[in-house]
Amino acid sequence: MVEVPAHIARRRTAHLEAGGGDSAELISTYGDRIKYVHLKDYADGDFLPLGQGSLDFDRIMGALESIGYDGWIAVELDAYEGDPKEAAKISRRFLNGVTN
Repeated sequence: MVEVPAHIARRRTAHLEAGGGDSAELISTYGDRIKYVHLKDYADGDFLPLGQGSLDFDRIMGALESIGYDGWIAVELDAYEGDPKEAAKISRRFLNGVTN
């Protein structure tokens, strides 16, 4: 059994999923402890613009909505081979579609 701290400062979706976790399940279970959300996509060992990887952002955003989360959400992309400005545009377009 994994011990979960009383206060989860932030949830990094890609890191959690890369380690075999389920972001949406964790949000649903420990939502009262989440103060900050960090969205990042991931597939096959690579961090990718949102929507380009394997994370289920519909489930993740639905879990955040179900717990009434109204805090900060940051989007980050590091160690990406492509153009950073284009990656930011891709992530923004994807996030706009998921949140509307």
